[in-house]
Amino acid sequence: MSVTVKYKGSAIAELTENGTKTLKTSGKYCEADIVVENTKDGGATITDGIVITERDADGYVTKIDYYGETLPRFIFCSRTEYYGQKLQEINLKNDSVYLTWGNFRYCPITVLSTDKIKGRDPLATWMFNGNRYDTAIFRNMNNLETLSLPEFEGFLNPHEVADCAKLKTVYLPKVTKACSYGTTGRGSFLNCTALETVQLGSVGYAVDEFEGLVFQNCTSSFALTLYTTGAYADTLLALARNGATKATITVKAAEDTEYNGRVYAAGTDIISSSVAGEVTA
Repeated sequence: MSVTVKYKGSAIAELTENGTKTLKTSGKYCEADIVVENTKDGGATITDGIVITERDADGYVTKIDYYGETLPRFIFCSRTEYYGQKLQEINLKNDSVYLTWGNFRYCPITVLSTDKIKGRDPLATWMFNGNRYDTAIFRNMNNLETLSLPEFEGFLNPHEVADCAKLKTVYLPKVTKACSYGTTGRGSFLNCTALETVQLGSVGYAVDEFEGLVFQNCTSSFALTLYTTGAYADTLLALARNGATKATITVKAAEDTEYNGRVYAAGTDIISSSVAGEVTA
């Protein structure tokens, strides 16, 4: 919509976009200037759903804006939804977004880095050493190189980040639990063979439940940093080593804690294990 204001065929002002324009008419036609406002209707405010903002030459969606608090199941999965096939950028418009099942499975984006993803659907529960759900939120993201979710709080289920063959960097400082169906495999990071750096936990967020095949078949020599308490440090290191056989593992204090009769301040190294398996306290 455009607005043109004319006077006797001579344009006094033209207003072609939303906004206002002042007609300098004071002392000419009127006692004061006239202000003209374009009240173009912008439509209702979007609060939920997807807005496609860019397509490629073949019509595939490459960029979207997502409005809403919870991602529906498999929403960006390229095998089940048109949105996921060539998707390169997702702009989350809500400051608090929660995940469900298979949200990004097979999604071709290379970087998933945002502080807007806060965790899972609040109705989801952690089932450790019992029934576990293969929710596979990030599984088979074949182009993913960076997974950085500093506000994602909670746990990783079996296959959660599995089969991401190009994944190099993982930063999940508020994840405190990860599982692998015990001794049968299907670890959270199964077959992530390009890992370079991984951090789980942080100061204030102690990893307190972990299983031995979380990093099953993760064959690269990567740097793994885990935060926990002194009481769980040895157990966590041993369990991590079961799967991450080539990793250099550093266990840090998630809080001021005691280990082998020594006090460690939050954030300091408690124990580490080299690629050769050498343990240093």
